[in-house]
Amino acid sequence: MRIGLVGKNGSGKSVACKYIERLGYQVFSLSDVLREDLRRDGHPLDRDSLTKFSNFLKETEGLSVLAKRCWDVAEGIEKVVFDSIRHPVEAKFLRDKGVFLMGIKSSIQTRFERIKARGLETDDVSFETFQIQDNIESDGQSFGQNIHETLSYCQVVLDNDDTLDSFYDQLKNCMIKNGWKDLV
Repeated sequence: MRIGLVGKNGSGKSVACKYIERLGYQVFSLSDVLREDLRRDGHPLDRDSLTKFSNFLKETEGLSVLAKRCWDVAEGIEKVVFDSIRHPVEAKFLRDKGVFLMGIKSSIQTRFERIKARGLETDDVSFETFQIQDNIESDGQSFGQNIHETLSYCQVVLDNDDTLDSFYDQLKNCMIKNGWKDLV
């Protein structure tokens, strides 16, 4: 089984990845493709740099470039999670390959609190900047990202505004409902 995760910054994609990873899955983040290239070329790893480089790659190599690169790396691996799917063309590419797409939603305030707590390099922003970035990534203002539309490709969308245990229960129930009982 291959799973793809769609969600806004701080929605809980990484938490879902860790949960699913414990079940024997290997995680491939579309954003890691960007981070590797930026790190290699000595560029900062802030969110604006990631977005700008992502858009550049998608303009020059096609909107599904990150999904294709991750797919190629994961070829031959049975249990895979594709994380950070941010554009409908990426979602369509993976869904056409048989990937089960799972969306994760959470309120903007909850997501901002989460990113501040995790403290990654990309998370060092004010709430106002977070809102601006969120709007750009969500509704297609950024060439390579349209998370609202991408969520429409998901077979299921989970709500992650409650407790961690509640979110784990949703993940477990989703897996059972979709016939992955042996994984839970």
